[in-house]
Amino acid sequence: MKKMIVLVLSLALLLSIAASASAATINFNYTVPCQVIADDQLYRYHADKYIVELNNDRTIDVAHEVPGAVTIETNRVAIYRKNTGLTIGAAWKYADGEFYAYTSSVIVKDEQYTIAARGNTNYAAQFGNSITLHVTLRD
Repeated sequence: MKKMIVLVLSLALLLSIAASASAATINFNYTVPCQVIADDQLYRYHADKYIVELNNDRTIDVAHEVPGAVTIETNRVAIYRKNTGLTIGAAWKYADGEFYAYTSSVIVKDEQYTIAARGNTNYAAQFGNSITLHVTLRD
Protein backbone atom coordinates (compact mmCIF):
# COMPACT_ATOMS: atom_id res chain seq x y z
CA MET A 1 0.00 0.00 0.00
CA LYS A 2 2.81 2.42 0.84
CA LYS A 3 4.42 1.71 -2.54
CA MET A 4 1.16 2.54 -4.28
CA ILE A 5 0.85 5.86 -2.46
CA VAL A 6 4.46 6.73 -3.26
CA LEU A 7 3.86 5.86 -6.93
CA VAL A 8 0.70 7.98 -7.13
CA LEU A 9 2.39 10.94 -5.43
CA SER A 10 5.43 10.61 -7.70
CA LEU A 11 3.23 10.61 -10.80
CA ALA A 12 1.32 13.62 -9.52
CA LEU A 13 4.57 15.49 -8.96
CA LEU A 14 5.85 14.64 -12.44
CA LEU A 15 2.58 15.75 -14.03
CA SER A 16 2.61 19.06 -12.16
CA ILE A 17 6.20 19.73 -13.24
CA ALA A 18 5.39 18.90 -16.85
CA ALA A 19 2.32 21.14 -16.81
CA SER A 20 4.23 24.12 -15.43
CA ALA A 21 7.05 23.64 -17.94
CA SER A 22 4.74 23.52 -20.93
CA ALA A 23 4.36 26.60 -23.07
CA ALA A 24 1.34 28.83 -22.73
CA THR A 25 -0.49 29.62 -25.98
CA ILE A 26 -3.21 32.13 -26.82
CA ASN A 27 -5.11 32.84 -30.04
CA PHE A 28 -6.97 36.03 -30.93
CA ASN A 29 -7.99 38.34 -33.74
CA TYR A 30 -7.28 42.04 -33.89
CA THR A 31 -7.41 44.78 -36.47
CA VAL A 32 -4.39 46.77 -37.62
CA PRO A 33 -3.99 49.64 -40.08
CA CYS A 34 -2.59 49.09 -43.60
CA GLN A 35 -0.41 52.17 -43.75
CA VAL A 36 3.18 53.18 -43.32
CA ILE A 37 3.92 53.52 -39.62
CA ALA A 38 7.40 54.12 -38.23
CA ASP A 39 8.77 51.43 -35.92
CA ASP A 40 8.96 53.92 -33.06
CA GLN A 41 5.18 54.46 -33.41
CA LEU A 42 4.22 50.78 -33.77
CA TYR A 43 3.49 50.50 -30.03
CA ARG A 44 0.27 52.46 -30.62
CA TYR A 45 -1.17 49.51 -32.56
CA HIS A 46 -0.77 46.73 -30.03
CA ALA A 47 -3.29 43.98 -29.28
CA ASP A 48 -5.14 43.82 -25.97
CA LYS A 49 -4.63 40.08 -25.33
CA TYR A 50 -1.48 39.20 -23.39
CA ILE A 51 0.65 36.16 -22.71
CA VAL A 52 2.93 35.85 -19.68
CA GLU A 53 6.50 34.69 -20.24
CA LEU A 54 6.78 31.58 -18.07
CA ASN A 55 9.85 29.73 -19.32
CA ASN A 56 12.42 32.49 -18.86
CA ASP A 57 13.93 31.57 -22.25
CA ARG A 58 13.61 35.20 -23.41
CA THR A 59 11.60 34.10 -26.46
CA ILE A 60 8.04 34.70 -27.59
CA ASP A 61 6.83 32.83 -30.70
CA VAL A 62 4.37 34.59 -32.99
CA ALA A 63 2.29 33.22 -35.84
CA HIS A 64 -0.23 35.29 -37.77
CA GLU A 65 -2.53 35.04 -40.77
CA VAL A 66 -4.86 37.36 -42.64
CA PRO A 67 -8.19 35.51 -42.99
CA GLY A 68 -9.64 35.83 -46.48
CA ALA A 69 -6.46 37.14 -48.08
CA VAL A 70 -5.85 36.11 -51.68
CA THR A 71 -2.07 36.43 -51.37
CA ILE A 72 0.30 36.04 -48.44
CA GLU A 73 2.10 39.30 -47.75
CA THR A 74 4.51 40.32 -45.02
CA ASN A 75 3.36 42.55 -42.18
CA ARG A 76 5.41 44.62 -39.78
CA VAL A 77 5.21 42.74 -36.46
CA ALA A 78 6.88 43.37 -33.10
CA ILE A 79 6.55 42.11 -29.54
CA TYR A 80 4.92 44.62 -27.18
CA ARG A 81 5.72 44.55 -23.45
CA LYS A 82 2.78 45.77 -21.39
CA ASN A 83 4.53 47.33 -18.38
CA THR A 84 7.00 49.37 -20.46
CA GLY A 85 4.82 50.16 -23.48
CA LEU A 86 7.76 49.47 -25.79
CA THR A 87 8.09 47.25 -28.83
CA ILE A 88 10.79 44.64 -29.32
CA GLY A 89 12.23 43.37 -32.60
CA ALA A 90 10.03 44.90 -35.30
CA ALA A 91 10.42 42.87 -38.49
CA TRP A 92 8.59 41.94 -41.68
CA LYS A 93 6.98 38.53 -41.15
CA TYR A 94 4.89 36.50 -43.58
CA ALA A 95 1.23 36.07 -42.69
CA ASP A 96 1.57 32.33 -43.32
CA GLY A 97 0.56 30.95 -39.92
CA GLU A 98 4.10 29.75 -39.20
CA PHE A 99 5.76 30.55 -35.88
CA TYR A 100 8.56 33.12 -35.86
CA ALA A 101 10.68 33.43 -32.73
CA TYR A 102 11.35 36.81 -31.16
CA THR A 103 14.27 36.56 -28.75
CA SER A 104 15.57 39.42 -26.65
CA SER A 105 17.22 40.06 -23.30
CA VAL A 106 14.29 42.36 -22.43
CA ILE A 107 11.79 39.48 -22.65
CA VAL A 108 11.75 38.36 -19.04
CA LYS A 109 9.84 35.90 -16.91
CA ASP A 110 6.48 36.88 -15.37
CA GLU A 111 5.92 39.92 -17.62
CA GLN A 112 3.01 40.33 -20.08
CA TYR A 113 3.54 40.44 -23.84
CA THR A 114 1.47 40.77 -26.98
CA ILE A 115 2.15 41.99 -30.50
CA ALA A 116 2.07 45.36 -32.14
CA ALA A 117 1.67 45.35 -35.91
CA ARG A 118 0.70 47.10 -39.07
CA GLY A 119 -0.59 45.56 -42.25
CA ASN A 120 1.28 45.58 -45.51
CA THR A 121 0.05 48.41 -47.74
CA ASN A 122 -0.46 45.80 -50.48
CA TYR A 123 -3.48 44.55 -48.51
CA ALA A 124 -5.17 47.95 -48.82
CA ALA A 125 -6.42 47.22 -52.35
CA GLN A 126 -8.23 44.10 -51.13
CA PHE A 127 -9.30 45.10 -47.62
CA GLY A 128 -9.15 48.90 -47.41
CA ASN A 129 -7.42 50.85 -44.65
CA SER A 130 -7.19 47.96 -42.16
CA ILE A 131 -6.94 44.17 -41.92
CA THR A 132 -7.76 41.62 -39.28
CA LEU A 133 -4.90 39.44 -38.13
CA HIS A 134 -5.46 36.01 -36.61
CA VAL A 135 -2.61 35.74 -34.10
CA THR A 136 -1.16 32.90 -32.06
CA LEU A 137 1.35 33.68 -29.31
CA ARG A 138 3.28 31.16 -27.25
CA ASP A 139 5.96 31.65 -24.62
